[in-house]
Amino acid sequence: MKKFLPLFFLLLSLLPGAAGCKKSETKAKIGKLQDLNAPQYVVASEIGACAQQFALEKLPDATHRDYYEAPDLCAALLAGNVDAIAYDRPELDYIAARKPEILVLPENLGTGELAVGIGKHRADLVAPINAYIAAYMKDGTYQEMYRNWLKNPNPEIKTVDPAKDPQGRIVIGIETRNPPFCYLGPEGTPIGFDVEFAQRLAAALNLRCEFKSLDYPALLAALAAKRIDIAVSQIDATPERRENMLFSDRYVDSTIAVAIRKKDYAKTKTPMEKLHDPDKRIGTLYFGLQSTIYVEKNFPPEQIAYFQAAVDAYAAIQYKRIDAFFFDRKNMDFVVRQNPKLKLLDQDIERGSVVIGLPKRHTALCEEINAFIRQIRKDGTYREMYNRWCNASRVEKMPAIPAPENPKRKFKVGIYGTNMPLSFYVEDGELVGYDVEFTKRLALFLNAELEIIDIPYPAILAAVETGKIDLLISGMNATAERAQKILFTDEYVDSAVAVMVHADFLADGSRAASRRTFRQVIADYANDLRQSFQRTFIREKRWKLIVDGLKTTLVITLLATLLGTILAFPVCALRQSGNRILQTFGKVYVFVMQGTPILVILMIFYYILFADTDIPAEMVAVFGFALNFSAYAGEMLRTGINGVPKGQREAALALGFSRFDVFRLITLPQATRAILPVYRGEFINLLKSTSIVGYIAIQDLTRMSDIIRSRTYEAFFPLIATALIYFACAWVLVLGLNRLEKKLDPRQRRANRKAVIQ
Repeated sequence: MKKFLPLFFLLLSLLPGAAGCKKSETKAKIGKLQDLNAPQYVVASEIGACAQQFALEKLPDATHRDYYEAPDLCAALLAGNVDAIAYDRPELDYIAARKPEILVLPENLGTGELAVGIGKHRADLVAPINAYIAAYMKDGTYQEMYRNWLKNPNPEIKTVDPAKDPQGRIVIGIETRNPPFCYLGPEGTPIGFDVEFAQRLAAALNLRCEFKSLDYPALLAALAAKRIDIAVSQIDATPERRENMLFSDRYVDSTIAVAIRKKDYAKTKTPMEKLHDPDKRIGTLYFGLQSTIYVEKNFPPEQIAYFQAAVDAYAAIQYKRIDAFFFDRKNMDFVVRQNPKLKLLDQDIERGSVVIGLPKRHTALCEEINAFIRQIRKDGTYREMYNRWCNASRVEKMPAIPAPENPKRKFKVGIYGTNMPLSFYVEDGELVGYDVEFTKRLALFLNAELEIIDIPYPAILAAVETGKIDLLISGMNATAERAQKILFTDEYVDSAVAVMVHADFLADGSRAASRRTFRQVIADYANDLRQSFQRTFIREKRWKLIVDGLKTTLVITLLATLLGTILAFPVCALRQSGNRILQTFGKVYVFVMQGTPILVILMIFYYILFADTDIPAEMVAVFGFALNFSAYAGEMLRTGINGVPKGQREAALALGFSRFDVFRLITLPQATRAILPVYRGEFINLLKSTSIVGYIAIQDLTRMSDIIRSRTYEAFFPLIATALIYFACAWVLVLGLNRLEKKLDPRQRRANRKAVIQ
């Protein structure tokens, strides 16, 4: 038996190694977040925090372990007791910068809600604290503090001046083992981001700041026991905690990330890294949005594809014309829920700042709106509205919101009507969405009549600058360039820049279309057409939108042509005048009208010349098109008149005809016959040119097509139907002008008379 003892102990010594071999075989290297979603991986998070909720939701198959504090999480990861830790990204980035053996995965688990915890006995502090947070986010203080404490390896400890004449004190609970937010400095005093924030907050509230250092779990109990007034310690505002305390707005931008040991990392290209390959095409919008600024800063121009509307970019992703589209997450979330071919990357690029724009003169109104924004965030109305429109999987109905009974003021509100889920049209042309509900609730708060005007996004800034509208409520980003021209409110809806890709891109990183047989292609195409027709025309009776838009297009075309034709005669008279001054004026008029794009003319009339009037946009369009048409028609008429032989006019005058009769009976009929073919072409061009009137808030045929596309996210039937309708209208108008041309032709009239005699 003794001779087997050495062999027995040898086997025992090999057991840990064998177990280690087995462990290494079952645990592969970690390349992306979802690799952790398996039972053999242990993911740790802090008890009760948002990170724990997101970890359980996004990694349900992993083995989860709970810890109380961030240092314990870090120690467990370094010791190899867990495979990954889920926590707020700023703190993980801070840890990884000082612990080179730790690596933070680029993907996010979700977005946190780090807020100031407020005891229920100090409910009076909620509004002033939120007001300070909004101000320090807006004036650059937050960004400066973030760079100093989280990006700077040697942060500068700044002295914050206390309130000069404090009207009381505020007891602030902190946890001093949470660098860089709160920790003990060289002299044993607490320093960090949270400490500076608390000091600045107390000074802004005109209160004396008193810190009380507690362990993290004790902070929550201290608030309930009224031992402290507020807690500033990176507290997640979870629904469970909201039952026991109050919370401010988010005072730190935070996403939830995951950190692992660097040695466990398998380097693979993330979807974001793949997008930087030279062959990838990146989509963004033309306007100066935060997403556009990011794309232009991080991608070379040859990779960027610009789009006029988000719906066009969605179609480009769906049909693999581009690889990715950068835009606001809440807008694209709504689209992705309707279309399984489209996906969003987990990682938010950066947090946006979505505000309401006002002309510079409305400073008092801006403060009133800020008060309303603070109120709805405090009483829960904001969260209710956000969930109804931005987190819904289907189109919701507008709640019943009464109009003000005796409004004292009236303001015009510009809204971009194809911006789901903020604003979009449903059955019978009703405009709904978050922005619409926000506007109606704001009207009650202000006791004012708010008239909503649907304006395309490219023209909406001009409408604010020129005072055509008083409020711009359309998901606009606050940028430094825009701040020079218009006034901004506080952020009225949460925003983050995200990335949309095709589902196939996440599988192989390619936008190449999958191979299908010819029969499959035909069958899929027929099915798509059938569903597209149903969505475009039948669902929600959207064909009515087409009819309404067609009426508007025809009315503008016919009235502009009639008025333009009448104005062509004085234009022709100026050009034919013997007075050099009048002739020069006519030349300049024709040159300006022919040399200026009609879109620019319309926008000058609507947003500048008639900005302070109540003239309907349709009449402005008629006037603008008529003036433009009169320049061309006047030149045609002049050419036709000059083509009539002078001898005919002289002979008629010699026979005793008056000059008016000569023009009416001899010159005009011949000139009309000569110019009618060219006139017909200009008439059809005017019809087609009306497709741009959407830029001045007119819902014509093209605009209605855009509205339908914004709901269906497809282009085929809306665009084809629009093209066919324009073609049919042009064909009918050409037939009418052809009949008129035949009636004016003397040879045709003689032939008709002979036919009648016979």
